[in-house]
Amino acid sequence: MRLTTRFVLVALTIVGGLAAFLVVRADSRAHASVVSEEVRRLEAEGRLIAGTWARGGVPPTELARTAAAALQVHVVLLSRDGSRLADSEFLPGAPLDPERLSNRPEVADALAGQPASVERADRSDGVSRVYVAVPAASGAVRLDRPTTDMTRALDRTRAELLAVGVAATLLAGILALLFAQRIVGPINSLRDVARALAGGDLARRPGLAATGELGELSNAMHRLASAIAASGVARVNLVFPFEAPAENLEPP
Repeated sequence: MRLTTRFVLVALTIVGGLAAFLVVRADSRAHASVVSEEVRRLEAEGRLIAGTWARGGVPPTELARTAAAALQVHVVLLSRDGSRLADSEFLPGAPLDPERLSNRPEVADALAGQPASVERADRSDGVSRVYVAVPAASGAVRLDRPTTDMTRALDRTRAELLAVGVAATLLAGILALLFAQRIVGPINSLRDVARALAGGDLARRPGLAATGELGELSNAMHRLASAIAASGVARVNLVFPFEAPAENLEPP
């Protein structure tokens, strides 16, 4: 694999990996922040519903349906044993789900007097939801909302972060290519000089004018070529110290 290719692949791997890590981390933190804000909102709404329920005057079924329509949230009013007294998703007069919710962690905490929240997939449709339960005088109030309603803005942000990450990776690849070419070009020039010297072209010299380590390498190659050429001349003079005129070689 050529040096230029290695430069580009290393740059793409490092920058691409870093960009992916930052996107995932930012997405995770943004999701946690959005869910936390939603939990605070649902807790406030749940306390409002619990207060209205405690004052009386509104049947539980009507209260649940009215609050759900106003707040765009699923509302369930629970008795102290965790059974449903009202559910905004059930029509008035319709039989409620007999399942007790006291085994759900957020409901158990609310029935014990502490508000609680959890994010999990709904058993019926598999949709991820945020559940919040708050204590009430007659039991507990549980509200839930799909996380898809909260994360639509995150989807746009995620797409923007991915676009920035891809652009940064491509830019890093281009810069690495340019940098590699500036490094590889002089190295190839010195390689050609070394090959010429090895092939007997002792007049070949590096024409590189560079600074730093490449400049030092070019100067060393230049001195090496000069030394090789001088050594070749000295060897010729040692073998043939005298050059006799041609007429002296003729027979008398």
